[in-house]
Amino acid sequence: MHTSFYSFLSLGLLLLPTAFASPQTKNGDKNVAKPPTQNGTIGDNCDIVKVVEVESGDSMSSISDKEKVKLAQTIFVNPQVRNVRLINPGDKINIPNKACVAPEPKPLAEPTAVCSKGKDKTYTVVSGDTLNIIAKEKIGVTLPSFLAVNPQIEDPDKIAVGEVFNIPLCGPDGKPIQGGGNNGTITPPATTKPSKKPKEDKKRKDEAKVILS
Repeated sequence: MHTSFYSFLSLGLLLLPTAFASPQTKNGDKNVAKPPTQNGTIGDNCDIVKVVEVESGDSMSSISDKEKVKLAQTIFVNPQVRNVRLINPGDKINIPNKACVAPEPKPLAEPTAVCSKGKDKTYTVVSGDTLNIIAKEKIGVTLPSFLAVNPQIEDPDKIAVGEVFNIPLCGPDGKPIQGGGNNGTITPPATTKPSKKPKEDKKRKDEAKVILS
């Protein structure tokens, strides 16, 4: 009897660590849980609550701000957007639940394009804009290429809401259009020279006075 009791006790001690061991998953297991974050598991509460249509001048950042969600959340639920710096009017952007648990986005790659394939020739500054945001996020070109078609910019740190800037456009060959109004250059109104007719009329009046006298 004592022998059976001690045998049972020994078996229980051997099985005890196994019973409380943490579950392990294999690398190839499809049911491996997503990594937890401070606020939960990535993907939690990420149901789509709204779909918005991109308008001219929009960026992923501006849309996120407008909808009161984080940029990381917007990027996470829009995997169809390959280049988050470049979205076009008419594109559909998903807006997630504000409680969406999303990973931090990778640093955005710097744009390499020197011209835009869009149709808009000019861009009007809105609140919150900077030249970097306009060039890189809203137009999708390098800052130097944007500045090249906007020589009127004296101080890059000082731009005003409502100010209009040129957009460097691509030609049919995909290369930047050079010179002229074809690249969206804003041409100031031509100054008109004062007419000489008033002076001639005055001269005739003076001659008439001499004759009459």
